[in-house]
Amino acid sequence: MQNKKVFFIVITAFVIGGLLGYCLAQCPWFSKSSATNTEIAAGMKEYNFGGVNFEYPADWNLTPDYYSTPAGFTDQVGLTLVPPNQKAGEDQIGIGGRQVICAMFSNDRIKCKEINSLAFYTASVNPDIVAVYNKILDSAYARR
Repeated sequence: MQNKKVFFIVITAFVIGGLLGYCLAQCPWFSKSSATNTEIAAGMKEYNFGGVNFEYPADWNLTPDYYSTPAGFTDQVGLTLVPPNQKAGEDQIGIGGRQVICAMFSNDRIKCKEINSLAFYTASVNPDIVAVYNKILDSAYARR
């Protein structure tokens, strides 16, 4: 009888430990949340897209990119970040996009890094844009 109690306690401990381990890795209430807003650097905003949280300058324009199918379905597939008072173009930062992966950029000038399978990229040679791109990458983390 005593052996059965010990066996039951050991098995229960393994099950609870396994569930706790799983939740630490997968459950949303154990992951970083919007409560980290107090840690956001001055002049920055936090955004989540594609399971990745990142910070970007508060005065920049963040615009969603959409893809529409011939059947009429529309889905947000990416983001474009543009400095204030500028239009989208070479001096922009792209995040995600329809079927965008870093391997598709053969031009060495294009900077691209994937976080959680989400591409962050820019073709800008403007040092100010590149500095913001690097800050965005430094702040980015995949949500669990």
